[in-house]
Amino acid sequence: MRKAICVLLVILAVFFSLPVILKPVILLTAKKQLKSVFKDSVVTVENCRLRPVSLAIYGIGIERKPFYKFSVEEIRFSYRFSTLFKGRIMRAALKGIKADINTPGKKAAEFTRLLNLNTAHPPPFTVACADILRADIKVRTQDLGLDCGVSLGIDLGNNTVHYLALRAASLDAGGAHFENISLGSALRVKAGSFYAGRLKFDKVKLEDIEGRIVLGSKGLALYPLCARLFGGKVCGSLALSLDREGQYALDLSASGIGLGVIVDDLKLAEKMRMTGKLEGTVSVKGAGLKLALINGDLSVAQPGGTLAITDEGLLKNLAAQTQQSLDMLVESFKDYQYDTGIVKLDLNGGDLILDAALNGKDGKRNLNITLHKFDLKDYLPE
Repeated sequence: MRKAICVLLVILAVFFSLPVILKPVILLTAKKQLKSVFKDSVVTVENCRLRPVSLAIYGIGIERKPFYKFSVEEIRFSYRFSTLFKGRIMRAALKGIKADINTPGKKAAEFTRLLNLNTAHPPPFTVACADILRADIKVRTQDLGLDCGVSLGIDLGNNTVHYLALRAASLDAGGAHFENISLGSALRVKAGSFYAGRLKFDKVKLEDIEGRIVLGSKGLALYPLCARLFGGKVCGSLALSLDREGQYALDLSASGIGLGVIVDDLKLAEKMRMTGKLEGTVSVKGAGLKLALINGDLSVAQPGGTLAITDEGLLKNLAAQTQQSLDMLVESFKDYQYDTGIVKLDLNGGDLILDAALNGKDGKRNLNITLHKFDLKDYLPE
């Protein structure tokens, strides 16, 4: 009996002392793994706690001046012994993340060159799911500016986003500038919410953008999606893939779009004056800055409006296209009043074509404006 008790006491002593014995090994291994990925960086790991079904690592710091600085309050790995011996961890939860990336001379995609992702010391375990409970992120690169807080749940085996919550004071990407963004959604929730105070691309501004967001396994959809644009309102839907290509499909219905506001916002007042409002539909498809489709079918709302073209260059181009005399066109578009009108947009062979057919008491007027080799990259800030 005494022998059995002694053996039990020895087993218990080994069991309870095991975390103390393994602590230096765990800290050294964690630091070694991080240094193998974050090359030329200063890496610190403060503490860890080992329990039968979890391992928590505290106080992680990674810094490589002047490019990046990361800190993590806690990473907690949850596992079962049945899967642990197979090199598989059920879940990793990261808490209290602060990330600051500052590479203004490089594009965001080039950041990975600062890392050693093909490390010769692969991690001994794979993680099935990861939860980022709170991350404060600041990014400043050549093509991306971001200041946000985010929480995220990912199934790493299926590359599936389980839930996403984000608040961003600002986001600059692909030439677009967003302000005051908030969104939240999850796979098990029917729909989440999205809001952005402003989106600006070149001279185009959308404000009070809001909608319901549905998160899918490979992308997200916003429906209904509404915003204020050119003094009017647009409503519709946006489908966006979350892969590297970033494919999207945007379908909108517009009402009350002010033609005078368009002229003012696009800085066209020296070329023309215009009043009236548009309504109708617009569809856009593409991937990133590469457009695949633009289709617009719009009409002028009652009671019509006025059009005056004062730019000589534009009038000369219209004269060449319509084979009419310049003097006649100058007189025709001096102060033209129209009652009805149809405006169509089309992307054909890379050319963006606008066709407008107007009708008023002084007869019909047709406008055709073609932007050859239309490319959104041409409108990015330098």
